Amino acid sequence: MAATPSGVCLLFETISTNTCTTKVSPSVPATSAASSRAVAGPGVSSALLGRAARASASVSDLWFDGDVTALIWLIAGVALAAAEALTGDFVLLMLGGAALVTAGVSAATDLPVWADAVVFAVSSLVLLLGVRPALRRRYAAPPALATGVDALPGKHALVLEQVAEHSGQVKINGEIWTARPLDDTAVYEPGTTVTVMQIDGATAVVWRGV
Repeated sequence: MAATPSGVCLLFETISTNTCTTKVSPSVPATSAASSRAVAGPGVSSALLGRAARASASVSDLWFDGDVTALIWLIAGVALAAAEALTGDFVLLMLGGAALVTAGVSAATDLPVWADAVVFAVSSLVLLLGVRPALRRRYAAPPALATGVDALPGKHALVLEQVAEHSGQVKINGEIWTARPLDDTAVYEPGTTVTVMQIDGATAVVWRGV
């Protein structure tokens, strides 16, 4: 059966309407997605900024945390005390002790960093001025003992032959030495006990005293 003009028009209108609907419909989700991205953009940025701020705050809290600060002071104290072996003058040892004191105070009281610095300074002064001198007196190396010829001045000697300006012999620690008096005008007879004042080459310079 042949289609009437009104039926053809109705068919074309239906097809045209469906085509427009098909073309328009996909644009709605696209617009919605674009709007969502436009709305979500600032929200995501704010979330990232907030997360970064929280991370920064966490790092700051960790740095100023009392336990971490005490650990840093502890490591510094041990390192300074170990470095004392290279110097031996007790300065680094005193600074290491002050750092250990600061570590204990920081761990116990959770003081701010500036207060830890004050504790370290005060502890260092106390140890350097109060403890170090005592340690130096206690563990200082004794003076080297004079030996040989250097040990003879101050010893007593026995005159064997008359000691005058140009001649004389004395016995010092069982050894016989040529001797002359400290005072060129003095003369010491055999059997006189004299004191060695100095050694001049191979000659003992002696003096009887008063």
